[in-house]
Amino acid sequence: MPWQRALGLTRQILEGIGHAHELGILHRDLKPANIMLTPSGKPNLMDFGIAQALGGPRLTREDRLIGTLEYIAPERVQGKPADVRSDLYSVGVLLYEMLTGRLPFESDSDYELMQAQVQKQAPALGELGIEVPRGVEQALMKALEKDPERRYRDAAEFAAGLAALLPAGPTAAAAVPPRLKETRLAGVAVVGKRPATLDSLLGWLPARNRRRRFRRSRSC
Repeated sequence: MPWQRALGLTRQILEGIGHAHELGILHRDLKPANIMLTPSGKPNLMDFGIAQALGGPRLTREDRLIGTLEYIAPERVQGKPADVRSDLYSVGVLLYEMLTGRLPFESDSDYELMQAQVQKQAPALGELGIEVPRGVEQALMKALEKDPERRYRDAAEFAAGLAALLPAGPTAAAAVPPRLKETRLAGVAVVGKRPATLDSLLGWLPARNRRRRFRRSRSC
């Protein structure tokens, strides 16, 4: 996906998650399948089924990890308390996927995937042959920092950092390719005014870069 479009979508996602955070709610399961695109291309956050109130009691067992492993922040894998920066890590994974057509870490083993989330650095975009302005990659890697203290403080700071990188005027808010509105992709019907998912938008990526989460999306 062109970096301008990816940043435009991510800014809008951050507006939504920032609003949830202001209301004291963590999403905890941000992923493409939980982001619906309106016919105009505006992303809406869905499925707050495992959301948690900030500062509230944990609603899950101490020894259980809930969410989709590919998008979970390292501190959550380690069993540490989640905060707004945990959701921002997941947004960083979404941005990485939009820019590259792949996830930062992929494995058929849950254990190896969790180890990678905690210990490994995501491949640099240049290593994957993806050319973007230096500031775009710096913003992305800041969101994917292992240490929450090194990430953006909140969604507003992350969104402001992306806004500074975008050219003036209309940007990537028009994120839905025209054909997408009348096409069936990734098992989601998109006809007329019916919404699409970010997953279906990512389905327009070249087939060699596409790995459907529906095949092995995991919740632990």
